[in-house]
Amino acid sequence: MIDTTSLQFIKTIKGLLRYFYSESEYHRKLGGDSFEHHLSEKNPIFRIPPNMSSLDKEEFLLSFLQDLNSDDQITLFTAYGRDIYNYVPMTSVSVGSSSVIEKARYKLTYLNYYQVEDEFESRFASLVEHIKAPLKVESEFYRARIGSRLKASNFDWKKMRHEEEFHEAYQGKDIGAPPIHLASGGRINRPGVSYLYLASDADTAISEVRPHPGENVSVGRFKSNVNLQIADFSQHELTEELLSDEGLDILELIIAIENTLSVTVSPSMNKQYNITQFIAEIVRKLSFDGLAFKSSVGTGKNYVLFNPESFDWVEGSDQVFKVSSVSYKTEPQKKFDEQAYYDRTYEETA
Repeated sequence: MIDTTSLQFIKTIKGLLRYFYSESEYHRKLGGDSFEHHLSEKNPIFRIPPNMSSLDKEEFLLSFLQDLNSDDQITLFTAYGRDIYNYVPMTSVSVGSSSVIEKARYKLTYLNYYQVEDEFESRFASLVEHIKAPLKVESEFYRARIGSRLKASNFDWKKMRHEEEFHEAYQGKDIGAPPIHLASGGRINRPGVSYLYLASDADTAISEVRPHPGENVSVGRFKSNVNLQIADFSQHELTEELLSDEGLDILELIIAIENTLSVTVSPSMNKQYNITQFIAEIVRKLSFDGLAFKSSVGTGKNYVLFNPESFDWVEGSDQVFKVSSVSYKTEPQKKFDEQAYYDRTYEETA
């Protein structure tokens, strides 16, 4: 039987409320619903058995609801008193809306990255124990490149056309990290800096190079030749050690960083890479060998290694794939109303 009056139980519920809900969703004076409403309905925190009577459900919730209003260990309310509307309500931790990233993004619009690195390096240092992940020697990952080195075909005399195609994939250095003098700026690296971009699986590697239907893509594997320590920003579960205001701030920043690293950026908008390159440089200065984050275009993870020499090409792993189709998931957007008031308006160029 769960002791709903224990400090551990109360702390866990408060942590989960902060993780899944924004303050405006449960703060009654900000138009939100009560904790009782959220927890008695279908919710991501716990499932109340459908056969539980209304009386038992109410008794269960009332056994701990009052304790949620205290500020012990985890703060659920930041807006109080007459100045309630002058406070910015907390957003849910799972959204990853960190002021740290927004502050860095803003400062990079008028300062060089090296002028603000020290300020944010100390803040990122608090994440180290929560994002470090070992990569053992001989760990294998995938890399893709559009096209193939050679193409051959056989002529079909019955159909009077070249029907069967044979390909030799790019291999080794031809599919590895580019030479330094050819390295253009990317999501993680600045121009003139060569990093090795890999993926957890072939499909994700192919998706990351953005091929068009009908194009061929060379794919192969690379294997680590040393033990490595990377910063894995896909690790952001709410664990017991993060059940505190400070811990939730750390978790929120980790999620914000991964959201920033994985956001889809079109080639014409590559100036947005300023912030991701800045994050990567701080990660490197914190003595990590690389970083990892979930792919926004595939189902796997991306890995970026700061020293390409730490991985070797796997002989015989090469293969060529032909892209038959590409699918897109779209979401309709609300129309701009010239008569309406908006908190922020800016022109978006393609």
